[in-house]
Amino acid sequence: MLQLKKIIPPRVLEGLRYIRHGRLVWDRALPSFVPVAAMTTKEEQVLFTQAVRDVAGLRGEIVDLGCWLGSTTLSLAQGLREMNDSGRVHAYDRFIWEAWMDLYSSEHWCDYMPGETFLPETRRRMGDLKPWVNLVQADLTTCRWEGGPIRLLLVDAMKSWPLTSAIAREFYPSLMVGALVLHQDYLSFNHPWISVLQCRLRDYFEYESSVSYGCTSRFKLTKQIPPEVLAEAIDFKQLQDDEAELSWQWSLEVMGERARVAMTCSRIMYYLGKGDLARARQLFARDEHIIDAMNIGVVKKSIAEAEAGDDSWAKMNSER
Repeated sequence: MLQLKKIIPPRVLEGLRYIRHGRLVWDRALPSFVPVAAMTTKEEQVLFTQAVRDVAGLRGEIVDLGCWLGSTTLSLAQGLREMNDSGRVHAYDRFIWEAWMDLYSSEHWCDYMPGETFLPETRRRMGDLKPWVNLVQADLTTCRWEGGPIRLLLVDAMKSWPLTSAIAREFYPSLMVGALVLHQDYLSFNHPWISVLQCRLRDYFEYESSVSYGCTSRFKLTKQIPPEVLAEAIDFKQLQDDEAELSWQWSLEVMGERARVAMTCSRIMYYLGKGDLARARQLFARDEHIIDAMNIGVVKKSIAEAEAGDDSWAKMNSER
């Protein structure tokens, strides 16, 4: 696909974009209008809009971390419009195209090369919801939040241990009591750091629900997190296996069977990330029957790559 991008003339690319974007439709069968093309499910998009309604009584900001092409942002902004709320969704992303994004956005296969910005496309997608949106191009490992109290925080950017630490350090202190945190990757197969973080902060959050289709889980802040507690919660350098195991068990206890597949996969990926291939193999052999069809392939592939000497996953997870 990248080769085609290089050889297709720019004018042809523009024509393809015009034709395809002109056919972009909205699904009016849902309570709120959401784009068909997205990395979130329709159920998640409806959940995001409902969350805005649920925090209508709080006076604070709505923050969307890792908005990509904007499906999360549109869903939140739709909630603001429905409530006649003058607030805005502060949507953060690097807005820099990466090669893996081609796999999740066939409609943009001819649009961007790795390293190019797609901010104009996300801005275009906001349509008539632009008055409720503030797109912010930023690196979440270094950016600073100075926007005041937060009533709703949607997180789809905790993609590593360092990002998880940076996001929680910068945004969690501004969460209001009663604020909602929507973790879009909580039930993903390879995000063990999120369950570790939320387990460490379990005395300050109440788990509320998870979607049936998708990976989002919803938490409510029940009391302010003391600075020293947060500092300890985001320090993963001394994380031991038994505490990681506790986080998966805790997730199963509060979420039930809905979390079993995700926690099973997260455990395997955690040990792969540590470079403990033997333990990952052992867990996969024991728990393969638990993993669903959607995740079994990627977990198998990850183990096979590690067996072949590809330590990229371990290297990515070595920094904490």
